Amino acid sequence: MEIMISTYIKNKVNPYLYQLFPQLAENGVPFELDPLKLVWDSRRFDLATKYTYLKYKNKYSNLSWPKALYQNHIHAFTEGSFTEGDGSKSNLSDYIKNFEILEEKFKSNLFDKEKSYIPFKNNINTDGSHRISLAAYYHKKLVGVPLAALKEPNYNYVYFRERKQENWVNDFVFLQHVLHNQNMRIIHVHPKAKLKTQQITEILAQHGIRVEYDKTIKLNKFAHGLYVRELYKNESWIGSSTNNYEGAFNHAAHSYSYFGKLRIFFVKEDRPDVLRKIKTTIREICNIGNYSVHINDTHNETVALAHILLNDNSISFINECHNNITFWKTDKFVKYFANTPNITEKSDDFIFVGSLPLAMTGLRENRDTDIICASEQLTTIKEILPDIDCHNQYMKQFNFNIIELLTDPRQSYYWQGFKFLSLQNVWKLKRQRKEFKDYLDFTLSKTSSYIPLPTNKIYHLATRLKFKIS
Repeated sequence: MEIMISTYIKNKVNPYLYQLFPQLAENGVPFELDPLKLVWDSRRFDLATKYTYLKYKNKYSNLSWPKALYQNHIHAFTEGSFTEGDGSKSNLSDYIKNFEILEEKFKSNLFDKEKSYIPFKNNINTDGSHRISLAAYYHKKLVGVPLAALKEPNYNYVYFRERKQENWVNDFVFLQHVLHNQNMRIIHVHPKAKLKTQQITEILAQHGIRVEYDKTIKLNKFAHGLYVRELYKNESWIGSSTNNYEGAFNHAAHSYSYFGKLRIFFVKEDRPDVLRKIKTTIREICNIGNYSVHINDTHNETVALAHILLNDNSISFINECHNNITFWKTDKFVKYFANTPNITEKSDDFIFVGSLPLAMTGLRENRDTDIICASEQLTTIKEILPDIDCHNQYMKQFNFNIIELLTDPRQSYYWQGFKFLSLQNVWKLKRQRKEFKDYLDFTLSKTSSYIPLPTNKIYHLATRLKFKIS
């Protein structure tokens, strides 16, 4: 940071601060700050939320879900009042309008950082979150000033979780943290590990590590097995498609408890020796060896696992999967795509739709492979996957917005490195379409939840009878 001389700052910070803190100094030593570093500080989860809003509202025009994210965020921050303490805003429209006016200044290089300082306490800002998120997004510098009389804020994820900021917002915003931090790792505490969360945080604190984000996930036994496979996917002992990953499911049988839950803790720590000490300590307490805890080794693993863990649609998907021939056959079919050269670079640009998202659960086999994608990406994707069909126009017939589906984290689930149309959207489409096969899928889905049936045979038999009748 570039240190400057002491200067009169009262006319350069929010005057409302002097009402809140009458002892606030009128002079200070300003410094130039890098706003992007502040965006990923866990004490100001609101900065990353606003940054995420900016990123996606500007990526495509006329998206509705970024506004929903911002609205939910401001609702949580103001406890539903949508009012600013200094009286400058009294509703959501005020927030959006003021944000847009400020954004235009940053876009046009009209914002003067020398006229608007950001107040700091203990190296974290106490005001100016909109300015910081905009400066980070538009790669601008700002000026901060430390003021001792201020109170250090802690607007972390727990703060917003307690204020009912919706889970999809918290998860998706923290996913951006994961993508931007190469040293992010995940501590997975298996359901069978009898260890209190407070004990885990205390063990981490002994190594100078704090929890950046945590989540508790309820999985059924088969879902836990599937996740264990993903957790150790690069290990040979988990098995292969020829034995339905026997090693992974054997591990899952020893680490699963019907009454327990999977607990995950994201931490910023990439030193192998420190992570090994944490694992050893937890395993000694739990006394069940490797079946108590696992910490992944690389950032690439963190990203792949985070896409599953930080998406409730993905959790719902694996909890609805059936352990049958159809599931394993479809699972192997998707792995074929995962091994296609150059596909990983394009995996965010399309979503599998049609019957494949449902076939992945093991309900029945898919007959073809369909996707939706941004129109400008279709030619490139077809070059990589020549046998797929694009269903953009077909989905539009049922009032689905293609770009919303592609970008809104609530609209898809993530598995094996790909996005699939969420099961909720699959059933939404079928309720609108109301074809014979849709009624059949509904029936098979409801029945198979209670009675394991050869759904492929029933499906093909029923469709043949329907064809003959007609």
